Amino acid sequence: MTTTPEILEVRFFGRRAGLLKKTPAGSVFHYLPDYLENPDAIPLSQSLPLQAEAFSPEQSAVTFGNLLPEGEVRRYCETVLRLPPGDDFALLAALGGECAGAISLHPLPAEETPEPGYRDLNSHELKQLLEEPFVFQPISLEPPGRLRLSLAGAQDKLPVLFRDGKVSLPCNGAPSSHLLKPRNPRFPGLVENELFCLRLARQVGIPAAEAEYLSVGEGALLIRRYDRDQHGDELVRLHQEDCCQALGYPQSRKYQQQGGPGFKELFGLLNRSRQPILERRKLLRLALFNLLIENCDAHGKNFSLLYSGTSFTLAPAYDLVCTTVYGGLDRRLAMAYGGIDQLTLIDRGAIEAFSREAGEPKPRFTLELLAELADTCLEQLPVVQAQVSSCSPHEILPEVTQRIEHRCQVLLKSCG
Repeated sequence: MTTTPEILEVRFFGRRAGLLKKTPAGSVFHYLPDYLENPDAIPLSQSLPLQAEAFSPEQSAVTFGNLLPEGEVRRYCETVLRLPPGDDFALLAALGGECAGAISLHPLPAEETPEPGYRDLNSHELKQLLEEPFVFQPISLEPPGRLRLSLAGAQDKLPVLFRDGKVSLPCNGAPSSHLLKPRNPRFPGLVENELFCLRLARQVGIPAAEAEYLSVGEGALLIRRYDRDQHGDELVRLHQEDCCQALGYPQSRKYQQQGGPGFKELFGLLNRSRQPILERRKLLRLALFNLLIENCDAHGKNFSLLYSGTSFTLAPAYDLVCTTVYGGLDRRLAMAYGGIDQLTLIDRGAIEAFSREAGEPKPRFTLELLAELADTCLEQLPVVQAQVSSCSPHEILPEVTQRIEHRCQVLLKSCG
């Protein structure tokens, strides 16, 4: 196993903000005095307010543990990097150079590293990359541990720079612009499925991540990062955090059935935003859209906040998938709607109860919004199917279309 440092320097927008220290009780974070003395200092998270005292291991784990990959991707990283299983600190030390949002972590004492930059991939290398067991650690292109990149979630994905039609690997802390998602042998057509649902969301007026199909090898999904922005020639980081981080839930409790957040907490969180009514309405539309596309995996880590200074908005939608086309996945909804977590049991009563959870005083408004979204989805389904089929005519697309069409019709009938 590799030697793990005892202290990680936490940088926020590239500036030293605090230290994450390994202790027998777990990792402990505290802000640096210089950072706290700056009148422009902002918290790293809703769950890490500015304070001189160190946070507990449990509080620290919420923010930093939620930056890490999960499941098979995590286990593969631990094996390749020769790290002890379940050691968040060791994994952050190995991967924390480029994370979601504007946080990065760097081992102390600091080692001399080259200037941030990019390694361009030719078509052969890109094809080779997509044939890796997991693209998250492309050992055929770089020795294990060379790329310090971390993204949360169970899906395999790699932060890349996509510019002028070319894919490059970020090195030495350089920011990425896109996420590259390869095919998943466990879920055939997942690339087309997610592309379809993201495109449909945008077609019906829901802010969602931009995505395109990458025709290399067996094909992949390329998603533009909403937490990166181009300022002239410079690619800059924007800060974001998922709702588990903001609400203080560890990665292991992202589902409501596991004791994780529900919609009432998410809507309450948006009350802290600068325009709470607008942000709650955005979440309301997205939550209803997830029902229509039969996305049962919309858990607490699949909703995020996007920051501008200390104010935030609901981030564009991501990880939108019609999950019911895959028989092996749980059909329970990740968050209950009005106390109902079975998709097939969602009816008018559930939507009215959900509306009250959302703080919407008139359930009729939510029912009308659901009907409007369902009608618009039905209109746009053929358009989106044609768009995605022109890129990659996968056999899953007709079934995805059929399932969404059926759910729209069912909810129009039961909630009308």
